[in-house]
Amino acid sequence: MSSNTIIRHKYRKEFTLEFSRDRKSMSGYVVTAGRVTSNSQQESKIFVKGAPESVVERCTHIRVGTQKIPMISQIKEEIMGLIYQYGTERDTLCCLTLGTIDNPLKHKDMDLEDSRKFINYEIRNDITFVGMLDPPRTKVIDAIARCRDAGIRVIMITGYNKDTANAACQCIGIFEESEDTQVCIFLTAALGLPESLIPVQLLWVNLVTVGLPATALGFNPSDYDIMERPPCRPKESLITP
Repeated sequence: MSSNTIIRHKYRKEFTLEFSRDRKSMSGYVVTAGRVTSNSQQESKIFVKGAPESVVERCTHIRVGTQKIPMISQIKEEIMGLIYQYGTERDTLCCLTLGTIDNPLKHKDMDLEDSRKFINYEIRNDITFVGMLDPPRTKVIDAIARCRDAGIRVIMITGYNKDTANAACQCIGIFEESEDTQVCIFLTAALGLPESLIPVQLLWVNLVTVGLPATALGFNPSDYDIMERPPCRPKESLITP
């Protein structure tokens, strides 16, 4: 918290390069706070945070103590191996990367209207890794077990990378360590096409197709053993003959 206060006093944020899925990072463009005299020059930096697998790939240097050394392939492999270890252990850590760009382009030289160009402004000099423990809620494991007993298939939609998501699913009981896993990729993502539906459209489809029928069914009292028996077969008659 103290280091954050120091940075806020030393720098003033000018604008933000918002997060995008293609580069998996976001950035804040800052300049030196206070007045600039004739003997001083305003310093500018870009602070970057994002997914390690994306950030490390675009990083040119890493800071070790007070020294800046080139990011060679051996160092890159060691860093990614450590991140994999942190993200797949029992206490799964959500890892992110913090980067600093010492001499970024000037504000006037950036095209802030085209987010596809943001990746060109985020060539990093120094990086730092942060791991955040994100444990599941205490009731999640029991809820998933009850869903299994009732014949409900639980699917997790997450922003984690594949390895971290795999470890998280094993932690909460969606599947066991011995089970095979499948990674589903939407056709639009596989072909590099733009998003077919924006989030608001997906929410609207969900509301119309699920929300109204679920609201009607919600007024019916449930059976006391509903979570102890599997659901009815799709082709089963609604009316008992």
